[in-house]
Amino acid sequence: MSFVLTMILCSHLEATCMRPISDKNMHNTFKNCMMVGYESAKILLNNINEKDVNNKQMYVNFSCRKIKII
Repeated sequence: MSFVLTMILCSHLEATCMRPISDKNMHNTFKNCMMVGYESAKILLNNINEKDVNNKQMYVNFSCRKIKII
């Protein structure tokens, strides 16, 4: 089994989310996928202007979904 990481950037104040983005890399374990998700979320938030993150209360939601490779 492999896992695919899907991330969504949301605004708590605006109650909106952007379209989901799936990682092109397949992860061999759920744990590896989750660790990459946390690191990617941190990088994403670091690349957004701090004022925007604070004013819109932006956050990253992510999940790791099991997929079958044929």
